[in-house]
Amino acid sequence: MLLLLKTGEAESRSGAARHLGVHRNKIASWLELYEDGGLEGLREIGEPGPDPGQKSIPSGVMDQLKERLSKPEGPKQLQGDPALAGRRA
Repeated sequence: MLLLLKTGEAESRSGAARHLGVHRNKIASWLELYEDGGLEGLREIGEPGPDPGQKSIPSGVMDQLKERLSKPEGPKQLQGDPALAGRRA
């Protein structure tokens, strides 16, 4: 990012973002880290994605989902399922 901006290959945060395949707000965050701490500040950038152990579905819900999906169900067993209400086969 710094090289792109320094050499003029990217003329803006948005240009750098497009070149690197990230959102322009990410470039702004990286520049803030750089302004606050220099190159050492950029070392604070972690791996992309959620923190280890973070799940988007609560563990209790995930357990119920896994249990339900492990049991084969035919159409009759799904009748009256609120999750499928309003859907037609």
